[in-house]
Amino acid sequence: MRADQAGVRSVLWAVVMTALLVSTASAADRFVSPAGSDASNDCLASSNPCRTIGYAATQAASGDVVKIVGGNGLYRENLRIDVSTQLAFQGGYDATFTEPPDPAAHPTVIDGRHRERVWTLYAGAGQSMDVTIDGFTLRRGLPRSNLSQMFCCIGKGGGLAAFAEDGGTIQLTVRRTTVTASQSDDSAGGILVLGNGFGGGDGGTVTATLDRVTVTRNKAPYFAGVGIQSIGGTTTASHVTVSIVNSVIAGNHVEYDGGGVGVSAYYTGSTSDVSVLNSTITGNRSLGRVPEYVEAVGGGGISVASNDSPLTVNLTNVILWGNRAPTGTGRDLHLQMFGPAVPTVNADHLDLGDTALVSGTVNDLGGNVDVDPGLARDFRLLAGSPLIDAGTCGGAPPSDFEGDPRPSGAGCDIGADEFVP
Repeated sequence: MRADQAGVRSVLWAVVMTALLVSTASAADRFVSPAGSDASNDCLASSNPCRTIGYAATQAASGDVVKIVGGNGLYRENLRIDVSTQLAFQGGYDATFTEPPDPAAHPTVIDGRHRERVWTLYAGAGQSMDVTIDGFTLRRGLPRSNLSQMFCCIGKGGGLAAFAEDGGTIQLTVRRTTVTASQSDDSAGGILVLGNGFGGGDGGTVTATLDRVTVTRNKAPYFAGVGIQSIGGTTTASHVTVSIVNSVIAGNHVEYDGGGVGVSAYYTGSTSDVSVLNSTITGNRSLGRVPEYVEAVGGGGISVASNDSPLTVNLTNVILWGNRAPTGTGRDLHLQMFGPAVPTVNADHLDLGDTALVSGTVNDLGGNVDVDPGLARDFRLLAGSPLIDAGTCGGAPPSDFEGDPRPSGAGCDIGADEFVP
């Protein structure tokens, strides 16, 4: 290596290391408790926490972790992040912040009070954010505002919305969180993940992971539980990638399609890539009728629709059974194309019930069944369930939605729960 090259690399390495050290040094913990106070508080002392999550977010610098007490009161807030940042929000702490967070023992509830969506992430032109939300219950969201700055009526998201447009990017991780009792007058009563370019700007990019998430009792005209959409773009298309792992999506209610999960991609160049792994999608309902539509729509469990853009949904070890929709509209799965792009579903070791394949492709990768899964009311597998040891361990997460090891028997089970004898 030439001496001048070595010198340049040494300088670059020093710059990189300095940047990393500065970033690490600047990261801090911020503390929030119902017993705290926001007055003249930077939220840096666990002995003197702030009162509200929203105020703590305004005090936090990029790289900080906001730690929040649960169990002794709820937070009546409507949160919004619309700046470039990297933040982690961790619920489930006890009042002293001395024990590891435990959302089950110390539930941290954020109540939107039906005034606005509970939590909004918005990335517009030049904005980039990386946000982790871990250990919360988000409830009673009701959007009053539009998300898009370019067009009035693109998506809502009642509980949580991750929305990027005009070149904005979002990296979102949601863990151990319940989204419930929220609604929308547009798409996605529970969770919305959307990259938008409709209205004259560039598209947006959103990458989201939903890990051990429960989405239940949400309502919307379409895509009631989880809505995943990519739409257009003038020069740059939208790209949305979503992974749903060890999650339960149940008891959501939609007017026409996508009671549990709705996936769509519209206009040239946009893509929606979705993978659902070891999850349970059951008990969702679609009314399956819209007056202005000639064709029936449905998909009580999952609805997949494409227009001019490709769309792929990979389902592995998923219970997609026991949802409701009118006859012929796909109680559990509805697949349809409204343009030249073909939507594709890859089915690998599913418990897959009623399907309406209007147009598109479903690839049977093997191990699929259509049986009553034998679920308890808490979505655990009952002893004797035909789904025990019926899944594939290839790519399966090492533990289930409540932390039990996978596999716990001769093989991996289908669904979010791994049966432990």
